[in-house]
Amino acid sequence: MSGTETPARRGLELTQKGIASLTDGRPAEAANFLQEALGAYRADPESYYYLARAGLAGGDKELAAQTLTLARTRFPGFCEAEDSWGLFPHLEADDTGDGGDHLRHNELSARCHAELAQGLVFLDAARSADAIDPLLRALEIDPWKPQVYYYLGSAFAGAGEMEKAATVFTKAAEDIPYAFQRFSGFGDYQGLGLDARTTIAYYHALGGIYPDIKPFLGGLTPGDGGTIALSQSRSDELRTLYVARAEDWATGNPPLPNRANVFDAPAHRAKVLLVTPEFIKSNADWVEYDVAVHLGGTGAAHLTEFAVHHADAIHSEQSQLIGGRSEAELAAGIEALERAIAAHAPEVVFFEGSFIGGRQGIDAETMQTLKDKHGFKLATLVCDIYPPKENYAAYWAPVSDLIVALNEHAYLDDARAHTSVLVSPGVPIDFSAMNSKPWRERDIEVFFNGARKSYRDMWCAFMAESVPGTALRFSDQSAAGSMALDDYLDHLSRSQLVLNNGLVSARDHQMNFRIFEAMTSGAALLQQDFGLLREFFDPYVHYAPFSTAPEMAETALFLIANPEIAEAIAARALTWYQSHYGGPKFWNAVLAAL
Repeated sequence: MSGTETPARRGLELTQKGIASLTDGRPAEAANFLQEALGAYRADPESYYYLARAGLAGGDKELAAQTLTLARTRFPGFCEAEDSWGLFPHLEADDTGDGGDHLRHNELSARCHAELAQGLVFLDAARSADAIDPLLRALEIDPWKPQVYYYLGSAFAGAGEMEKAATVFTKAAEDIPYAFQRFSGFGDYQGLGLDARTTIAYYHALGGIYPDIKPFLGGLTPGDGGTIALSQSRSDELRTLYVARAEDWATGNPPLPNRANVFDAPAHRAKVLLVTPEFIKSNADWVEYDVAVHLGGTGAAHLTEFAVHHADAIHSEQSQLIGGRSEAELAAGIEALERAIAAHAPEVVFFEGSFIGGRQGIDAETMQTLKDKHGFKLATLVCDIYPPKENYAAYWAPVSDLIVALNEHAYLDDARAHTSVLVSPGVPIDFSAMNSKPWRERDIEVFFNGARKSYRDMWCAFMAESVPGTALRFSDQSAAGSMALDDYLDHLSRSQLVLNNGLVSARDHQMNFRIFEAMTSGAALLQQDFGLLREFFDPYVHYAPFSTAPEMAETALFLIANPEIAEAIAARALTWYQSHYGGPKFWNAVLAAL
């Protein structure tokens, strides 16, 4: 997705079409365009304003009322008598006709869009400095147009005026918080690409609003521009640290990580049926579910009686599904699951349960009925254990004989009141799916592939500015917007360093799959550090930790300049993972806990 094909550009285009249709007297057509515009980009007040007017012009007062109510929750004071947001006239759901104020708004809107269009022409031609004046004029006409704020900030950043870019984003976040205080919102403007300098300016602005973000910047200011160098003194300091920690590990001085032996259990055998979706969102238009790939591969390799049932017809809930699922489809899916259980007669069903049942997916009562009828034990894997997600572990615990959780959280207290809980360092990696190239053949210095969430675009922006050999790719889990699994694994095998973090809020971290994929691919993991990870792995020995943007870039530059240290980290991590957390260890521990 290029910069001209982003949700923000699409929303802008559709809003202009809606305005044109309304002006030409076609309110129904206008409403369709404007609703589509809000589906693409929901943070433009103008789209709500004209949709409400289209509803009134077409006699649909309910549409107008719903639109104004939603707009006022997102933009308090919007189109109200005492605070109409200046450019937007007072508007209510029982208004009739187009008054003079609304006609005047049409003229102002057209002027703003013309100036914005000129600014975008310059930006698309990489003429950032030339884009500044028309965008300033557009902002003077309409101070509530989010796209103008973004592209003006981008123009300043592209022109090297980072302080001004950060000032623009600070003003935008204060005036239109719904548009500019959503951390993953820059995907609306950048799609699956990365405008590094604009993103850096944005996070400097957010650092002044959210104190938890500022430490990540490590004392950097917008004037630093985002490029972080490695001094000789810092290089010497890092070398001393990494060499000392490696020597300590080799001589057995540091204690083992607290959960090093979490999977210690004698060998177990049982007939196991793995029940997991084949695809993310239970839909073939989305990527293969890597959890299913690795659980299926390790289970088949370690267990003599093992089968897989792909549960796309019964898994997930309405908020996670694309297009929903009918009751008939769900019933057919449950029947297919029962046939698989009857055919394989498992002693254990290992079920991926990262959802609340009964919302277009199988529910706990149905699972209990299947248990009672067929006599199996149920181990339920819950991958996402943190707010604002619901407590999936607590939902499935009463029907489960074991909850397998991928991170520790207070949510698990409710689950432990009903059943046993095993906190696992990830899903075991299927080594037969991995490919590890020799270090001398690794031609990617730093690699990242994943969603923009969790401040990842911030880390990636600083990395892109500081390490020229960085290969960054954002994805959205759709088949069209993501790497194919084989391509992703090939990139891992070619990488020296893999960048990762696991933030789920400004303070809370989660163990995610990229940690283990990196380690088992033979790459060195460059990881934002957190406590739970140190329960399983030793920093500086098994991975390269960082807490701030300067630490991240300095560490990457140091390891690139000292490949023997990076290669040693990767080798130790691979050996440690295989011996402590690999597939046989995982499955033995699960079966022993049952």
